[in-house]
Amino acid sequence: MIGPRGSTEARLDYSGTWSRSSAGASEWRNEQALALAPAEGDHPDAADGETLRRLQRDTARSVNQWYDRTMYAPGLGPFGRILSERASRRFERSGFRNYGYWAPGIRTRVDASEELMEVLLAFIPQKVGTILDVACGIGGTTRYLLNYYDADAVTGINISSKQLRTCRQLAPGCRFLKMSATDMSFPPGSFANIICVEAAHHFVTREKFATEAHRVLAPFGSLVLSDLVWPKDRTVWWTPVQQRGMGPRAYRDLYLRAGFERVEIVDATDEVLGGLSRSKLRSLRSRLRRGLIDEKAFRRARARILSRNTGDTYYLLVAAQKGAS
Repeated sequence: MIGPRGSTEARLDYSGTWSRSSAGASEWRNEQALALAPAEGDHPDAADGETLRRLQRDTARSVNQWYDRTMYAPGLGPFGRILSERASRRFERSGFRNYGYWAPGIRTRVDASEELMEVLLAFIPQKVGTILDVACGIGGTTRYLLNYYDADAVTGINISSKQLRTCRQLAPGCRFLKMSATDMSFPPGSFANIICVEAAHHFVTREKFATEAHRVLAPFGSLVLSDLVWPKDRTVWWTPVQQRGMGPRAYRDLYLRAGFERVEIVDATDEVLGGLSRSKLRSLRSRLRRGLIDEKAFRRARARILSRNTGDTYYLLVAAQKGAS
C-alpha cells in the first residue's frame, strides 16, 4: 500500500472482516480461525484499578481543556480567538471539527466532513430506531444525523458542558447528556446504533468503550466509528501511550473481546489524512500563485504539511455488529 506521502514502504494491514466462531475464536475474512490475542502487558486495562482511574481522569481533563480552549479560546487570549475564528470559517460554522473523507471532487472541509458521515452511515443499512452520538463535540455530527433520523431518536454525549450547550443550539430537539464514553449510565439495549467520529483514541480505554457500547446496543445493533492509531514512539499528548502502537490483530480483537459478533475494518488513511494534506497543498499553491505568500513561506508551510504525514499513522473506519444478545 502506498502511504499518504506516496512512499511504497510496507504498511500494516488493518483492513478486513472478521466474525466470531461458535468456539469464541475469530475468522479472518472467513478463511482461517484465530484465537483472540491476549491483551498486551502494557495495555491500560491491565493496570490496577487506581492507576486506570487516574489515567482516565487525567486524560479526560487534558482533552476536555484542550478542545474547550481551541473551540472557544478564552484561555488563549487574542491568538486563541484567531484560531477559533479561523476554524469556524474553515468549517463554515457547521459544527464539524473532523479530518473529513476526501473522495474525488471534494474541495472543502465541510464537504469532506459530510462525506465522512456518509461513509460511516453506509455501514448502517437500516437507519431506524434510536442512535447515540458518542463524543459529539459541538454538534456537527449530531446535526448531520437529522438527515436520516428524527430529532427525538438522536442522543449525543460529551464530557464538556460548554460544548453541550453549543450542541443544543446546533441540533435542537436532540437529547444531549454529559457522560463518559467509558462509563455510560444508559440501561442495556438502549440504542439501535451508535456512532463515534474521531474520538476513540482519546478514551481510556478503547476496550472499555467497546464493552460499554456493546452493552447499551440493542440486539443486532451496530457500532460505527472512525479512529486514529499512532505508533507507540510518536509523541501525541492527547492519546495515552498505552493506546498507541496497537497492531491490526490487537485492534480487531478488542471489539471481538467486547462481545461483538462481526467486525469490519477499513484503512482509510489515504482518503482521510492523505486527502486533507493534498487539499492543504492545493490551497497553499493557490496562495503562492495569487501572491499572498512568497516562495520562502510556501516552502516552510509545505514542509510542515508533509512532515505530518509520516506514513506510520492509521485512520480506520470500523463497523462492529452485536449479535442476538
